[in-house]
Order: sequence, then structure tokens, then C-alpha cells
Amino acid sequence: MGSYSLIRQLSSHSDGSVWLAKSANGLVVLKRASSTRAQHRLLQRAEILSRTYHPNLVQMLDLDPQGRWMVMAPIKGRPLNQWAKGKTLHERIAVLARIAATLGDLHRQGGCHGNLSPSHVLIDPENKPHLINPSSNEIETLGYAAPERLRGHTPTPATDIYSLGCLGYALVTGRVPFAKTIGRDEPSSLSWHPIHSLPLPPAATHPNISEQLQSLLLQMLARKPGARPRKAKTIARTLQVSLQAPAPPLQLGMHALRNQLRNFLVEAMDGGTVLISLSGPRGSGRRTLIAEVLQAARREGLQVLSEPPANPAQIDRPFALGLDASHPKARSFCQLLNKTERPGIVLLRCGASLPNTHVLQVPPLSIKDISIMLQMAGRKLSAAKTISKITNGRPAAVRSHLLRELIETRYSVQTQTILFSTLEAPIRIERLAMRMGLSTHDLLDLIEPLIDRGVLQEVGRGNAVVCAFPLPN
Repeated sequence: MGSYSLIRQLSSHSDGSVWLAKSANGLVVLKRASSTRAQHRLLQRAEILSRTYHPNLVQMLDLDPQGRWMVMAPIKGRPLNQWAKGKTLHERIAVLARIAATLGDLHRQGGCHGNLSPSHVLIDPENKPHLINPSSNEIETLGYAAPERLRGHTPTPATDIYSLGCLGYALVTGRVPFAKTIGRDEPSSLSWHPIHSLPLPPAATHPNISEQLQSLLLQMLARKPGARPRKAKTIARTLQVSLQAPAPPLQLGMHALRNQLRNFLVEAMDGGTVLISLSGPRGSGRRTLIAEVLQAARREGLQVLSEPPANPAQIDRPFALGLDASHPKARSFCQLLNKTERPGIVLLRCGASLPNTHVLQVPPLSIKDISIMLQMAGRKLSAAKTISKITNGRPAAVRSHLLRELIETRYSVQTQTILFSTLEAPIRIERLAMRMGLSTHDLLDLIEPLIDRGVLQEVGRGNAVVCAFPLPN
């Protein structure tokens, strides 16, 4: 093979094979193309490497002019997914930050990788990432390609950001976005869902990750390139501090319902008018589900309204709105919206459904979900069935059941009254003051330190509070 002696084959694939070879100056890695198409791809890859330099990007040493082979400097390391086994979340996110920093340098030079996946990121013994196999055209690994790449568009820094988000999602959850089963490729899911849906928030299966980390990953996975973070260097800095932030509000399970809600949101993003009655008993998780959809809408660049306008015709772009069904304008706004057909989504929190809306019933938590909450609280998993019967699987009631003993041992009687009153649902400050026999001013003196410590959270316009006390990790 020219002036190189092949020693042993390292791997093979549809485009050719990879060999350890010997040159006059020592050991090298040699890639052989197996077809004319593979030669064309190898020449494309060589062109990217020739105009971009970075110490964490594989270095090209030699190239056959026809693209039959390419020689690169050897890298001692393991693919990212193999390296990650047994590593802590902190170690995995630290490496992801290094990958982001490398991408930032490449983007600043006017280049992009275009082909990020675990097999194209090698981690050396010092935990430094090395990017290999950049591409300017074809998608080699489903599950890590941005929606616009799946539509046939060429790579850009924004597609690298999306792929980086997929790497991070997989490092946190053990699976790529939209994969139904860990460790199993789902070609139809991985090529269709990134275009037509949004990923499940990582905390739905791994509730202990921080809210800042989850928000950043989901922002990188936005459908529209312009909605993603623009600078990989900024992502790297955010990742480095993201694990210090608190966990997001607990919302386990209900995967089928949450998938329906995300699909309805995408329908609104694409120009549809969607009205949803989210029906369920008090404490069933409707408020948190609506907040999750509104957060996704905000990430995707939709206009998130706090109040329904008098005339839907005033809304000039796709919007999202969460309302209590008892709101005085809820029924009339929905009727007008059905007539004007403005693109957007309205989510109504109700006990009984409103007419001419999609009715979605919030299901109870499964025994598996309750078991995860028991594990987080350091309680025996055998209690899951009993707690399910006591609480009817309502998330707020399960959480209240698990936190009651902890609150009783940590706080004064007055603070316990505040927290127990707000465990399952928000309560207006005036009503809580009356319940406790206090003036509004005296109650505010009690709750402000709890808000500052993240134990209570203000909702609405600050006229109500809800317990935000986390389950222990």
C-alpha cells in the first residue's frame, strides 16, 4: 500500500477497512476505501482535515490522490460509549464539555465536524476526546443527526450542536433521543421522530439530573437550527457548572401522554390549531405537564402567552398558552380560536373536558415510577404497592406521603403547616394566611426565606406558593 506496510486490520465496514500500518517514521492508521463511492467520501473527509487543524481532531498524514487510502496519526483511545461505562455523571459531563470546546474551536476556524457519534469520538487515557471521521455529506449514524440533515441538508455548526446534544442525552440516559429501547437501534424512530417530534426530557427517566443540564440538552436538540445555542464554547462553560444546579420538578412516568403532548406541540409549530383539555383529579400532575410543554414551546421559539388576548387574530405567530379551565376567558377564547384557526396550542387544566378540544386523561403513576421515588427517598421498594393504593398514584400525593416524615423532623410547627398546605397544589398567600391565623405581612416574613432556599416556589404572578421541597438524592 504505497510506502506503508499493513500490520493488522483494526476494523471493517461497508466503505472499507481500517489498518494498523508501519511507515518509515513509525506506526500509523491507514484507511482503505472499498468502492468508488467510498473513495469519494474519503476525499471529502481529507478535504475537511486539510483545511482544519485542532489538537483534538485526528491528523491526516498522507493521502492517495484517487482516494483509495488515507493515512492518519494513531490515537490511543476508546469510543465514547465504551469509555462511558462505569463512569460517573460528573466524569461524563466533563468529557462532553471538552468535546464542546473542541467543536467551538473548529467552528471558529470556519469548519464543522458533520458526523458526530460515539464511534467518532475517541477518549484517550487522560480523558481527552479526539474527534475522527468528519463528513461533509452522508449520514453514517442514525440517532445523532439533526432534523435538517435527515432532510438532506449539508452539515453546519448548528447540526454539530444538535449531534452534541444527542451525545449528551445518551451519556445521561444511556440511550439516544427517540430510541425506544436502550441498546437497540430503531431506524424508523431515529429517522422520522427527530423531524416530527421532540425528545422526552431526560429527567423523566433520570430525575436526579440538574434542571440546568436538562434545559441545555433540550435546547441543543431544538428542531429549528436557529433555536439552538449558537456557540459551542458557551455550551462548554455551561456544562462545567450545570451539575451544581438543583433538579427539575419531579415528573416521572406518563410517557405516552407526554409524547402525545409533544406531538401536539409540533403540530402547532407547523401551523396547526390545537386545543387540549388535560383532565385529572387534583394533584395528578396537570400543572407540571403543562409547564413542561410551555418550556418546550419557549425553547422552540414559540410565543408563550400569559393571558388569552381579546381577539386571537392579534396573534401574529405560533403561540402556546396554558390556562385553568375556570378562567373567565377560557371558553370564549377557545371558541374564537376555532373560528380564526390561528396556529398555536392551548392547554386547559380541568376536571371535566371542554367541548371541541382533544381530551387527554392524566394517568396515575405506575408501581415502577413509585418505586423510583421510594429509591430516591431511601425507602423500601416493597412499600410501592401500598403507597399506590393510598394515593391512587397521584404524583403530588405520593410525593407528599414520602416527604411528610422528612419535613416533620426538619422544620418548626409553623413551617410544617406551610409546607403541608402546599405539598400537593399551590395555595394563594391570602388563603394560607387565613388558614394559619396570620396577617399577610407576617406570613410573607415566614415564606420569603423558604423561597430563597428553594423550599417554596412562587407561582402565577407571585400571589400563590407551592412546596418545591426535593426528594433526597
